[in-house]
Amino acid sequence: MQNPHSKNNFIDNKQASVLELLVQTGRAITSEVDLEKLVQRITDLGTDLTNAAFGAFFYNVINNTGEKYVLYTISGVPKEAFSKFPMPRNTAIFNPTFVGAGTIRYDDVTQQPNFGKNEPYHGMPKGHLPVRSYLAVPVISSLDNEVLGGLFFGHPDAGVFSEESEKLIEGIAAQAAIAMTNARLFEEKKRTEQKLIEQNEFITVLAESTKDELERKVKERTAELEKMNFDLLQFTSVASHDLKEPLRKISIFSKLLKDRSATQLDESSTKYVDTIVQSAGRMTMLIDDLLLFSRLSQRGNAFEQVDLNLLLAQIVSDLEISIGEEKANVRFENLPVVPGNPLQLGQVFQNLISNSLKFRDPHRSPDVLIRSHVIDKEGKSYTQIDYADNGIGFDNVNGKKIFEIFHRLHSKDTYDGTGIGLAIVKKIISLHGGEIRAHGVVNSGARFEILLPCI
Repeated sequence: MQNPHSKNNFIDNKQASVLELLVQTGRAITSEVDLEKLVQRITDLGTDLTNAAFGAFFYNVINNTGEKYVLYTISGVPKEAFSKFPMPRNTAIFNPTFVGAGTIRYDDVTQQPNFGKNEPYHGMPKGHLPVRSYLAVPVISSLDNEVLGGLFFGHPDAGVFSEESEKLIEGIAAQAAIAMTNARLFEEKKRTEQKLIEQNEFITVLAESTKDELERKVKERTAELEKMNFDLLQFTSVASHDLKEPLRKISIFSKLLKDRSATQLDESSTKYVDTIVQSAGRMTMLIDDLLLFSRLSQRGNAFEQVDLNLLLAQIVSDLEISIGEEKANVRFENLPVVPGNPLQLGQVFQNLISNSLKFRDPHRSPDVLIRSHVIDKEGKSYTQIDYADNGIGFDNVNGKKIFEIFHRLHSKDTYDGTGIGLAIVKKIISLHGGEIRAHGVVNSGARFEILLPCI
């Protein structure tokens, strides 16, 4: 039987516990972008939170050639225990989950009228794990309502799963849908980048062909890749919009819940609701940064001559309040004019200065110094911009890793952020034909060397 959702005007201690568990699982789920690891984490969390004896997640995967097939993860028992059995079929028991009909919870699945009616097993295959308590929920994408997969949990005893278990799994399924969509977006981006690598290899082979044939094939390949990049950008834009909409609703309804039930919520429940609002805000910021990172691949804006002195003066003015609150000192002078995109270069220095304010040493006021000089490298002239602060610094062994997307040296609870800022900085510098290196000393500050081609 399918259980209806109860509607209460207040949150009791049990509901507050559910909220806390959902917040904790949300953090664990959204921190993973590898699809295979993500679905295993979802399965493990669901199995633990429902006290199931075992759980499984059957989900759809699209390979590099566009073919769709089904994979699964298992928790609570070795995967070999399921490997000898066929994939679940669209029987009366499984079909409602695979078509996204809603949550199914049975105290004893063997007592259902549709159980054991299908060929050739008429029940569970010989050697199958014993299941009486049964709980299943579909995971549905918010982009196109596609059923991404289904979470299934079982226990050999009857009546194990409660209404609280059902609500927990529905909450996990909603978070899993967003995280899986995000992981698919990254998989799509990786496939596009792989095709770009293949293009370079393709061009190398074609170099042995005639000039006319080479030019024709390069144009065809370039047009194909431009269309793929455009399609990826369109998908990213749609994904960011449709992912942000449920987050916006979570934030709005959580605030309404807090406002309307202020006198009924205890201190712990209020803290849980506040955490939900903050988590939704962080996820929105993450989606915005991912969209910006994706759009940097589009060379849509022509370069112009950028006076870095004027650019830095504008950034310091924009950050005036934050700089004043931290009693920071940002110094620069006699910076050069460089060819580039002023908006993107402004993003570089705004991210660096914002990081210096964020990772300040609590025992001294932030001090930032930006200088430049010209160097020769491999027969070319470059402007080297030296950026240094006196913050908490970092271990120099992480000098390259800090530019990796989602790489963090500190926990989210210690310092806010998405872990994308320095990845964006590196990508912008790369688009300008330059390089960036980072040097750090723990408790003594960070230094960045930026190389940009001279005029």
